[in-house]
Amino acid sequence: ASREIKAALLKHGYHDIDPDTVFYHRFNGAMSSSRSYNGWAHDTAPVQSYTLTQAVMLNVFNEYRDTSPGTIDVDTGIYTQGAGHSRYDEHNEVRLLSSALWDIAYYNLDIQSTYTQEL
Repeated sequence: ASREIKAALLKHGYHDIDPDTVFYHRFNGAMSSSRSYNGWAHDTAPVQSYTLTQAVMLNVFNEYRDTSPGTIDVDTGIYTQGAGHSRYDEHNEVRLLSSALWDIAYYNLDIQSTYTQEL
């Protein structure tokens, strides 16, 4: 799965992102930040944390399907550091919006077919 995710990220211009060492975090609350790529910073530990591979496999984005556009980018983010930190901002973010990752996963990946072929 991680090979397919990495290939899809490359196809969309996201280079040097290893889906097994980069993290998707969900937070309770955010502060606006003009310095961060996604416009938000978080000063608490995430309530959920997954590698990008895990996030795609578990389809964690689906909980945002009935929310206002942009909500996923406020509540979540893509970071180089795992769940053990207390601040997530421009210093450890990856320049990839969660909404963009969701679009890539939804429109460009068929993990089930890849898994079935590997069997």
